[in-house]
Amino acid sequence: MSFSNAIIKNLNKEGDILNYFNNTLRNYISKNGGDNTFSMITEDFHVQDPPMNVGLKTKIKLTNPTHSISQIEKGFINITLDLILSLNYLHSIKGKINDPNEFYQIFVGFKNAVEFFSEIRFYIDEQLIDYAQNDAIRESFAYNSIRPKNVKKNSINSHSLWEDVQNFSSNVCGVYVPLVELINSKKVKVQLELIIPFTDQLAIHSWQLYPNRILGEIEEEVKTSLDALVWCFVSPKNVCEKKRKLCLINDWENMIEFPDFIPFTQHFTQIGNYAKIIRSIEEISKPHQGDDELSWNKNYDNYITSKLGPLKYSDVKQNHYNYWQVGFAKLNCEGGRIQIARSNCCGFGLKNDVEQNLMSTFEEPLIIPTQEIKRIVFDQRAEKNGFTHLAKTLPLNNVSKISMMFPRHSNDCTVFQNIMYENCQLFVGQRLYPDTMFETTWDGRFLNYQLMSNQLDGPIEATDEFINSICLPLNDSKRIFSETNDPNTDKPPAGDRLNTITDNTSFQMNFQIERGNCGYTFDGIQSNENPIIIQFKGQPRFQGEDDSYYYPEIKEKVDHQNVIFDIEINEDIHPPPPEMWLSQTTYWVWSIQDGVKYYQYGIPSGYN
Repeated sequence: MSFSNAIIKNLNKEGDILNYFNNTLRNYISKNGGDNTFSMITEDFHVQDPPMNVGLKTKIKLTNPTHSISQIEKGFINITLDLILSLNYLHSIKGKINDPNEFYQIFVGFKNAVEFFSEIRFYIDEQLIDYAQNDAIRESFAYNSIRPKNVKKNSINSHSLWEDVQNFSSNVCGVYVPLVELINSKKVKVQLELIIPFTDQLAIHSWQLYPNRILGEIEEEVKTSLDALVWCFVSPKNVCEKKRKLCLINDWENMIEFPDFIPFTQHFTQIGNYAKIIRSIEEISKPHQGDDELSWNKNYDNYITSKLGPLKYSDVKQNHYNYWQVGFAKLNCEGGRIQIARSNCCGFGLKNDVEQNLMSTFEEPLIIPTQEIKRIVFDQRAEKNGFTHLAKTLPLNNVSKISMMFPRHSNDCTVFQNIMYENCQLFVGQRLYPDTMFETTWDGRFLNYQLMSNQLDGPIEATDEFINSICLPLNDSKRIFSETNDPNTDKPPAGDRLNTITDNTSFQMNFQIERGNCGYTFDGIQSNENPIIIQFKGQPRFQGEDDSYYYPEIKEKVDHQNVIFDIEINEDIHPPPPEMWLSQTTYWVWSIQDGVKYYQYGIPSGYN
């Protein structure tokens, strides 16, 4: 066991003492090939110059001719973005929000700032490269959702981890908006800052040092989009605690004690979709005379019910009563405008002998491996009994992983919850993945397989959102049979829907096609343009209203006269067709003769 730990720590090189001193210690200090001219140079977007509306195409410089070597892994893009927001409740508001301390906050932003780009092209010395990604939002989501937790945690304004959002942290790529502003105004203008590291883009994620003086200046053309925006309600208890520590309380006398549980939607929701949030807060003071005072003292619950209808979520103090109601609302973004858009290029110069040697090095082409995600939409939709014949026929090119994605709404592009299925299996030609089907999409075997297929099964720690998306059930799976079912019959199982306790919207059902832990080996499926049948099978574990995938939409039932708010399944809303995202191993070639070229198909010579 200690040997395994030493391997992880990389301390097992001390056995050969002579080699340790002669090689390891002597090589601690690297020979400097640079000319001590490191700098970070800022370049404004061009073609379309800020300020500009979202949705246009513009160009971003990733290198600067001042540098001989560009440090791509250190470069980043900073964007200041204005949004116009509006909030619409499913039904009119009964009651009001009295929030002088602004404890009730709505978050709106991106899970990953790079999802602001919907299309990407690359240019070298103003010559278009044979690369085009029209599904950049989904590709960026797929790549960044499986990145290690420490990488996302330590990148400021680049990623919105759920724990940071709910703790009212400033380290998010989004903004907090007081609920009272959204309710009192038809439209609210907000501003947020995005930081996009160059290597958050999958196409160039393996680039580190790029010799632009030798191979040419690189820039990318991007199209911006707000489709990937997400929103959520922030725990007022956490906001209060954060503001208390920062001494930002405006009205100490009217501080509210929040109940332990208010069942708002505790996960990200795609912009333009419904989520459950607080809709009104009533404060009723204790009556000081007459029958009302006697009724309050005898049973304040009955007293409030007689005044406002059935009790919702409440907090009773000595002399007054706080009364919360929750309801479904939709946050809409009615436009965006980019005010600031710059790239920050890092790099340095080279000593003459080093530059001459690099010129000789690039006489022989250098292979830089990367990946690209291709999105395929199925023609079939889910039925009540799941998928019996969900199939697509197409050729495969160096496919290393196949991800089955299950949007619940037509606009979902970065929000995917567990489908709660059982007996799931993928058929690729004549092969099964895995050989024994997944019993469920949340048990231990499924979790371990997903971590393994994304290289997260070792010392690298996955984010909580990714873990919870593939292991937290959306139903009470212990309640195998509903009250109306006889356990001795063959009727399907049922399980009550559960309230979420954390974000779980990064669900991917990944099927590993190539070996893991071996880098880029061009070890995936290559069909040489021959079409292959790909088929997915699976059935819902829970039937009827408890099938949260088949019935994704919940609507309110309202009795305005008695102020009753309830929910029911919207039987007219069913999910769109599933999608299949193919992870393909591709590569760049750097050389003096041809400059920079991108190869989407084929395998480099000598890598078979």
